[in-house]
Parts: sequence; C-alpha cells; structure tokens
Amino acid sequence: MKKQFVYKRTEGGYGHSPLLLINLGIQHGGFVIVSADLSTLYHAVWFLSKKEEPILLSNLLTEIPAFSANDFNVEVLLEIPGYQLYPSRVMHVAMAEEWLRDLGYYDKGNVLLKDDLHDWQMANCYSVPSYLLNDIFSVLHQPYKKHYISAVMRGARPDWGEELMLADFRTSWFHVVVVRNSGLLLANTFAFQAAEDVLYYLLKICKYLKLSQSSVRLYLSGFVNRESEIYKELYKYFYVEFREADWGSTSDIPAHYFTHLNDLARCELSAEN
Repeated sequence: MKKQFVYKRTEGGYGHSPLLLINLGIQHGGFVIVSADLSTLYHAVWFLSKKEEPILLSNLLTEIPAFSANDFNVEVLLEIPGYQLYPSRVMHVAMAEEWLRDLGYYDKGNVLLKDDLHDWQMANCYSVPSYLLNDIFSVLHQPYKKHYISAVMRGARPDWGEELMLADFRTSWFHVVVVRNSGLLLANTFAFQAAEDVLYYLLKICKYLKLSQSSVRLYLSGFVNRESEIYKELYKYFYVEFREADWGSTSDIPAHYFTHLNDLARCELSAEN
C-alpha cells in the first residue's frame, strides 16, 4: 500500500464533531476529515495498492493518531465493482442477486447489500467481500455506509432535469453517470490509458444515447486537472465544468478531488432532513 498524497491542515485540530468520510475500493482507498457543515477540509489521505483486493479500513486508520471512533461521525463509501441498479417497482433483490452471481461477483465469500434510492424509484444491490465488512465492523459500530453509485445518485447536486454526464476519475479508470430529464440513462465504469480513450468512451456514449455534444453538460471530478491531457481533450468537444466539494480547494487539494465523499456526506444529511 503506497501513499499517493496527503494533506493535513497545520493550525488547530479537527473542530467539533468532525466528519470522517472513508473510501474503500479495489487497489485504492483514502479518507477526508471535514467539519460537520462540510465547509472546512482538515485532513486528506489517498493510498494505492498493487493487490487486486480492497484496502482495509484498519490499515487506513493508522494515519489518524490515537484514532477513536467516538471522536468522529464516520461514514464509509464502498467503491467496489459488482453492483446492479434496478427499478424497485418491477424487480427485487433475488433477481439482482442472480445477475451478480452469473457475472461472478457474488459467492459464499461475499455479502449482498442493498441501498434504496427512493427519489429515483430504484435500488442498488451490490456484493461486498465478507472480510471487508468484518474489518469495518471490527473498528466501527454500525457505520453509515453506501455504495459509490448510490452516494452519487443521492448526494450529487446538479440540475438532474438537464441533459448531463458526470465523469469521476481515478488513476486508470473513471465512472460515468448519464441523466436526462431526471431519468438515469447509464451508470458504468471504464478503464483508460490515455486521454483519447476517455474521449472515445464519452463520444460513444453520446452517440448511443443520442445526446447532443453542444448541449450536454459534462461535470468532471476526481483526479483530473485543467492542465491534464484529459481535460484539454474533452474541452475541445464538450461544455466542461468541475463538480466541486463544499469545502473548496486548499493549496494542495483541488475542490473536485473528493467530490464523491462530499456526495456521501450529503446522503446522510438528506436522510436526516
């Protein structure tokens, strides 16, 4: 497990009732600590691993001196493959379970979880390795947890009535969520090696879904910057904006790097309200 970057605010502590927002994914993981109102970023760490398995929470938390779950409001984002979005009115968990099993994502070593997406009249069923859940529960007592796609669909705040694409980047792959007239058209993940790969996928999506390049709004987040070849290539073809977290940028961390964890926090805030 290799640390890709770290940020920690030098002055003061973590404030009152800070949020610890954790990302656990295949070959990557990290966390941010932010103020309860999401306005201030205190601490951010991101790791990469060569192993084709999730990074464990117990390993991440060694970055927080004298960690105690009682000091934080903790939320966990599970950014793992093997999920099935389905209309909750016409499908049920057993059908999603069968689909995941057929694709090799669900077996006796996994646990099936479900996130309800009431605003979309959908649900997200996903398969989580049992050892990952055991590790989480060995450290935290009943943490608030969501799958990545569920967090984006519940916590993101663009105008869902528009024709839009959300593209969220990691080191060698990116998520895409496409929405038109408040209806979900696509949610998928694509691997890439060069900027041309990213452009190819997005243009293909536009063609397949009959989206107009001149009117669709493309929101970027994750590990991509204005200086990157990806941004420069996409800017030639799309109206591009960055989708930023509420806490804004620091000198080291752009505001759009951890937007998906901002979405996670907004899920619980919306549930409380």
